[in-house]
Order: sequence, then structure tokens, then C-alpha cells
Amino acid sequence: MSPWSPRRLLSPRQPNQTPSRRTNLKIELETPTAILHGYYNSSSDGYISGRLLFNAEEAIQVESLDVTLQLHVLYKRPRKKNCPSCAQDLIPITQWSAISTLTPLPQGQHDFDMSFIIPRHLPISMDTPLVTVEYEVYAKALCTGREPIISKKTFKVERILEAESNKQLHTYNFNSTDITTTLCLNSIVRPAGTNSVSLRIDNITSGLAVGLEVWKLQKVTWKLEESVTVTIPNCPRHPTAPTTSQSSQQSETRVIGKKSLRHGWEEHTNESQPHITFSFDYNPNRVGSDTVHACDESADPEVTHALLVELHLEKHFVLPESPWMTSPPRAETTLRMTRPVVLTDLVEPSVPPAYGGSSDGPPEYADVGY
Repeated sequence: MSPWSPRRLLSPRQPNQTPSRRTNLKIELETPTAILHGYYNSSSDGYISGRLLFNAEEAIQVESLDVTLQLHVLYKRPRKKNCPSCAQDLIPITQWSAISTLTPLPQGQHDFDMSFIIPRHLPISMDTPLVTVEYEVYAKALCTGREPIISKKTFKVERILEAESNKQLHTYNFNSTDITTTLCLNSIVRPAGTNSVSLRIDNITSGLAVGLEVWKLQKVTWKLEESVTVTIPNCPRHPTAPTTSQSSQQSETRVIGKKSLRHGWEEHTNESQPHITFSFDYNPNRVGSDTVHACDESADPEVTHALLVELHLEKHFVLPESPWMTSPPRAETTLRMTRPVVLTDLVEPSVPPAYGGSSDGPPEYADVGY
């Protein structure tokens, strides 16, 4: 290569430095995922461990070898599109120095065990329309007369929740129609499993001088919504002015599951308390990186999920002696109910396993001589 070659002129390497193509760093993690147990305000810390492999093709002088556990946040709608400081944020969590003083290393592979604690207040790994959250183990070695040697490994942080033993009942009173509805469901939703909801509608009849007015169910629509809220930090290159109209928070809500049902319910009009019963199953239409599971309301970014149930009813006039004959609808109404839910693929049993009638531990066996 000519000494005046543009490639040589643009090379960032100093003349007294040699490339580190043979000597390299490699990060090996025992598991690709770290687990946080429980909800945000009552969970336990996560844990990740592994090894740092320093492969030296020849004897080398190492000035420092640092390993950093960091949180990498990518903002998909930054204030300034072409500003790297606005588009991402690197937050160091823990730093560990494997080598802090000038240390000669002979030729060969050198192993360094490492482990990190992940605080429970941090968000889990996610990819949303507004922000992406990743966890990285970043290693950097400074060697005498060489370019810095860098290695990076990305891993996931997920949250496991305790399964609910019983479903919860939620009652809604609609004063405009005197109708009362009851929803029975679990607040923890399994995206790949079956999530069932039981519904009961009461106070559907009202007596007249002649005949009855009866509310009849025409359609049930359920929607599963995901809401994302993220706080955009101030950029040191162009801080936000106090009088600016641009908000530091961004929010977006999208529907990740929806279905309308027009049959399947039962009308119990001949009982002492006429009512309607109905059961249906629901789950997200898209499962994978398009949805965020097991996120906490108190974390930032904040990701929440909610189940919306809409009931479309019509009021008809009915004669008691001819209940099958109905008049054209006299009125229509739509009743809406919303319940917060949590999506998660990781659920642990709410009751620990029992061993021989005791949950303290596995059974003990007496020693048998042969």
C-alpha cells in the first residue's frame, strides 16, 4: 500500500500499535436469561454468571481488564433523529475489574469467573414501538502497544410471576339501565395458553302493566390492549427549554387481540332472577417480539395490559304467555368493562410441592445395609 494511500491516511491506528486480531476476548454466560421473581415492588434480584475468556496468542502486557454490566435503552422516537445521545442511553449497573494494574500474561487462554446481581427495580428486556431495552455484558482490555480489545454479550432479563389459585370476581353496576354484570377471570394471562372469562348479566327484565321489557344480548366484543409509556431523558447536547411544548413522555396504546362473538350465551328468563350467562376464551393475536410480557406498572418504561369487554344489548317487549315472540328493539345500549391484566410466559406454582404430606423437603430414606 502506498504511504499516500487514502486508506492509510484515514486509519485510526497509531504507528506504534499492532492490530489485536489474534488476541481476543470472549464472554460466555451460563444461561441466556436472568430471572426476576415476583412483581416490581415485591420481587427478588436477578443473577447472571459466566466466564470471561482472554485468548493471548503471545505474551502480552495487560494494563487493565474491566467488565461492565449495563442497561442499553434505544429510543425509537428521539427528540433529534440524527443525535446519537438522544437515540440511546447506556446505564452502567455494575463494574468489575479483573485486572487493575499492569499484569504480564503468558501465551494461552486465561479464564476469569464473573457474576452480577440485577436489581429488581430495573425493567425487563423488551421491544416496543417506542423503546427497546437490552442488557449487555461489556468487556474491555487495554494492552501495552495494542489497540483496545472489546467484547460484548447481550442477554435477556425476564420476570416470573406466581400463578393465581382462584379466579377473581368483579362486579359492575350500570345505573343508566340498572343492569349488573359480573366478570370472573384471572389477572395473569398466558399468551400461548387458554385464558377463560365467565360473564353473568343480571337485572335484564322490568315489569310493565302488560308484558315485560327484556334486555337481550346481541354481541360480545373483547379487546386486549397494550399501553407503553416512556420518559425521554434530557440530552446534554440540546437540553429541553422550560417553555417548550414537546413533552418528555411518550405514550402509545395498541390492540394486540380482538374478537366479536354473536352467539354462545344462555338466557335464563324463567328463573326467579332472570339473567344471562356466557363464557369465552381470549389470547393475543400476535405472540412473540410484537408483545411485551410481564411488565410492571411502576417501571420505566411502563408497559401495561388491559382486557376490555363490550356488551351490545337491545331492549324488547315480551308477553309472558308468548316469550318467543318479541317486538322490534325499543332501545339499544353498549356496556363497557375494563380489567387490568398481566401477560407473562413464565408462571411458577403458587403452592410449593409437597413431599409425603409435608412441604418442608423431600422424604428421608433409611440406610439399608447389604
